[in-house]
Parts: sequence; structure tokens; C-alpha cells
Amino acid sequence: MRFETPWLVWLGAAAPVVAVALHALDLRRQRVLMERLGELPAVRRMMAARSPWRRTTKAVLAGVALGLVLVAAARPQVAGSEVTRRKGLDLVVAIDVSKSMLVGDVEVAQPRGGWTEGMDPQAPRPVPPDPEWVQGTRLERARQLLTALAEALPDDRIGVTLFAGASIHFPLTDDGALAVQLAHAVGPTDLSGGSDTGEALRVGTCVLRPEVKDPALGCYGLGQRGTGGDPLPGEVRGKGRDRDGRDRRRRGEPRVTETEHDERGKALVVITDGGAPAASVAAQVDAAQQLGIGIFFVGIGSDEGGVVPELDWEGRVTGPKRDGAGQPVVSRLDRDSLVALAQLAGGISHYVEVPPAGPFDPAPIVEALAAVKRGELERIEHERPDDVYAWFLFPAFMLLVIEACIGLRRRVRHPEAAP
Repeated sequence: MRFETPWLVWLGAAAPVVAVALHALDLRRQRVLMERLGELPAVRRMMAARSPWRRTTKAVLAGVALGLVLVAAARPQVAGSEVTRRKGLDLVVAIDVSKSMLVGDVEVAQPRGGWTEGMDPQAPRPVPPDPEWVQGTRLERARQLLTALAEALPDDRIGVTLFAGASIHFPLTDDGALAVQLAHAVGPTDLSGGSDTGEALRVGTCVLRPEVKDPALGCYGLGQRGTGGDPLPGEVRGKGRDRDGRDRRRRGEPRVTETEHDERGKALVVITDGGAPAASVAAQVDAAQQLGIGIFFVGIGSDEGGVVPELDWEGRVTGPKRDGAGQPVVSRLDRDSLVALAQLAGGISHYVEVPPAGPFDPAPIVEALAAVKRGELERIEHERPDDVYAWFLFPAFMLLVIEACIGLRRRVRHPEAAP
């Protein structure tokens, strides 16, 4: 047992002694007064109904009750624990980083006056509190949407997949800010050209369901943890111990139990400006649905569209991208193909479109994800002391009740006949 305010315990221990001492001083004062009235035996016979023992008992009871109240005020505590269960879903956000996502036919948010000079080009640029909306690229608007989505889903684990002709993925994490940071680290020059939505679906499925060993999915090595931190041969790591073999409970750290076998919600959100519903994409959608993964498509871009830029190896724009006939390639939001993909994934409710201009709200995406079952992500056991002041406060209350019920005088039939 520990006390939040230890000095009150010492004060509570001294309270009965002080109460009895004050009562003794009062008895001595009363004796002196009675001696002044006359002979002490005669005065006592006149005050035969007076009971010194009752007064002493009341003083002791009051002193003990006061001591118990002070001990209760010191907040006595015993060791206890609190279990917190966090529910959410595993979410993979796949962002198209192909060259068409560099078309500047949308608006992005920036602080009034613009971003500070010398800012890291890979630093996240979330929507500021009082933004101004300026012309920007689809990719930057998609990244700002990812930031808003991570803030709107604080209890979910988020993974990021960036795709063009190929893809690169980052594992699921509880740190939404880290997921946003990773999304800014890869651009169109880091992946081969094209926009392979089927590849994004395959990688996202593997990240969400790493336990599936079906070779047809092609998930070998994707979404699986490494062996770093595992015990060496012959080494046994006890339950409830960390990688150093020390007991976490002795240090007061929370014990986290991952519920890897619980059926938690899994969803895959693809943010792109379009993609033809090829047979390979349909096959990936079907495979993901069979594994219990909800797929949602988010369209970004405008109907007017814009010219797709051509980049050099350093990511600088060298001019417009041209087709086989030498004409600039114009990219528009391919709404029809995205709606067709959403129909394959479960219906029109699986398609959300981001307005090309002005503020955007992640609420429609969050509402669409609400249809996905939230499972238990983790179980956290915290060491939390329990207050037990009632153990002392209730006896103090009962002693005060008893003290109030004891009278100061005793019953004597003939007080004048008392010795």
C-alpha cells in the first residue's frame, strides 16, 4: 500500500494521541474548578450523574475517527491494473503517383503568403488552419487528402502503397504522421511509367493479409515481419518480457497484447485519376473480396483535365508528354472506369470523388469505411493504482456515529445517596 500524501498519515497517527491529551488537560481543569467550589467528595456527590468514563470514551472515539479521516485524505492506494481495448481497422491507402497525377487541374491548400522558402520538398504539406487555395497537382491534393484521412481515423492502422507502372509499399503503422511522411518520399521518377491499378490492389491485399500463403496471390515477402529481435537459438524469452529480457511490469510500462488472430476490419482505398477495368484488375478485386477486404476507389482530377508533363531523371519538367502521333497527352478524370471498378468492388457506394477545387472533406471516405467491421487491434494493460480510502473513511464515520450516541451523563436513581 502507498499513500499519495504520506505526511497526512503521520498527522492521522498523531490525532488520537493529541485528542486524548487535550481531554486529559480538560479533566485536570475541571478538577481544579471543582476544588474551588468546595470539598471534592461533596462536589462529586452533587455531580454523581456526571460520567468521566463516557467523556473519555467519546474523546478517544473522536480522536481515532479524526485519525482515520486524515489517513483517508492521504489517498491510500493499492496496486491495480486497467485494460484498454482499442478497436479499429487495418487500412491501406494506395496513391497513384504516375505522371498523369502531376496534371495541375486541381487546387491545393497553402498558408496565406505561401510556404516558407527552403522547405524540404519531401516534407508533408497539410491543409493549414486558414488556407488559400491555389492551382496545384493531383498528387499534392491526394497527399493532403491522405493527411486529413489519417487525422480522421486516429484509431486505425494505416499502410501506404504508392504505384505507377510498379509499386512500393510501407507496412501498417499506428503512427498516422509517419504514414503521411512516407507518402511524400516517393514520386513519379521513383517508379516505372504507367498506372497499374491491378498491381496496387495486389500489393495492398498482401499487406493486409500477410498470413495467406496462396502462390496465386504472389505475396511472397510482402507484408511479413522480419526476424530482427527474435530470440537466439537456445534463448527463451519469457512471457511479458521485452527484447532485453527484462520484465516490463516491474518498470510500470504498459503490457500490449496484439490480437493477431482477431477478425478485424480490413480495407483498401485507391486514390487515382482513373484506370481501365482490365481483366487483371477484376481478378485482383475478386481475390481481395474473397479475403474479406473492402475496396474503395477515390477519384481525383477534373473533367477539363490538363496536359501530362514529361520529366527528366531528376524530376524536372522538360515539356509535355506526347503520344505516338507527337500530340500532347491530355489527362482527365476517368470517372466511368472508376465507377466500373467500384461496381466490381461492391457498388457505387465504393466510389468517392474529390472535388477539384476548394476545400475537401474526408467524411465521405470515412462514412464509406464505416461499413467495414472494426475489430480489436490491441489489448493494453496499464498498471493503475486503486484508491482504497473507503477502507478508512467508513470506519471513521461509524466511530463518529457511535460517539454521537453516547451521552455525557449516566443514570443514577438517587444521586445524593451516591458515595
